[in-house]
Amino acid sequence: MFLLVYHDGFSKYDVPPGYAFSGRRFPDFFDYFARRTPSGRCEIVSPGKATRKQLLTVHTAEYLDYVEQLADEIPGSHTTYLSPDTQVERDMLEANKLIVGATITGVDLVRERGLPVYTFGGLHHAGPSRGGGFCVLNDVAAAAQHALDRGMERVMVLDTDAHAGDGTMDIFYKDPRVLYVSVHHDPSSFYPGRGFIEELGEGDGLGYSVNFPLPPFAGIRCYRIFWDDVLRPIATDFSPDLIIRNGGSDPYVSDIQNLGYSTSLGLTKRDLYTVGRWTGTLRDEAESKYLDIMGSGYNVAAIPSCWYSMMMGSLGLPLEIEEESIPERVDSPECISKARGVSEKLRELLKPHWACLS
Repeated sequence: MFLLVYHDGFSKYDVPPGYAFSGRRFPDFFDYFARRTPSGRCEIVSPGKATRKQLLTVHTAEYLDYVEQLADEIPGSHTTYLSPDTQVERDMLEANKLIVGATITGVDLVRERGLPVYTFGGLHHAGPSRGGGFCVLNDVAAAAQHALDRGMERVMVLDTDAHAGDGTMDIFYKDPRVLYVSVHHDPSSFYPGRGFIEELGEGDGLGYSVNFPLPPFAGIRCYRIFWDDVLRPIATDFSPDLIIRNGGSDPYVSDIQNLGYSTSLGLTKRDLYTVGRWTGTLRDEAESKYLDIMGSGYNVAAIPSCWYSMMMGSLGLPLEIEEESIPERVDSPECISKARGVSEKLRELLKPHWACLS
């Protein structure tokens, strides 16, 4: 048995309307999910919108006032943009509040029911006083902070999006109660230009921000290096009360088809299932509560099956998945060598903070 937090209002989160981050991803997945999930296995829960008080736990008052002002400007005018890719308009902002409300509801449900909870969003680029990368309000950070405010002592955020979650990282950069771990495409020439191995946190939080940048065309063998060498030992050592995983299908080998660029990662749907299974294993071994936030992906046709593969993997439920061909460059010897190099450098940087890596 597991729980799914869903609301039809999620579909109004189009940034900008009709662009790559299409709001149709949410109802498309829900329909796909409903056709394949036996009744009685999952309970659907409807969330409410996050309040200003809840949003203030991760964003500044000045920033919240600013986005409210933008939302009431003329839609489509240049003044309504936080960044070239992130427009703010009223319906979209209210949908974002609903998405944040869903992750906060998810935290309350895992505390009260002890069951895995799944919902949608992953708007991890929004920082305390900024937005961008299709993200205005950070639902991942709001969920982690809500868990701390409700008495959980250790929260691990596992970000498997192809892009580093710079906003989430910044919000908890000095907080050792939140272990932020991200595996993502090398940010040297890739949005958001953050998520390098040297970004380890500050003050009491030094060593609690962990970034594993993958080389282009990294596939499941490169991800395995991250899992075995870095994530599993420190997650076991940290022993989180709650694991929050966020990310969707942008590491999928056929994710981007028409945007003029590519995430250049090489996971198949079977591999996404494996990533989900690894995450579920960490959850089970640590006896952690679990909240999963699905969101990213730009090949709209592939999103439902990719998200479903990760979900079923994390639940440990069987799923028939067709074999897919992948480019020869995926997990090439050179690619694997680069991933091992990242692992060695990152472990060396983390050793002073994690005895398990010594």
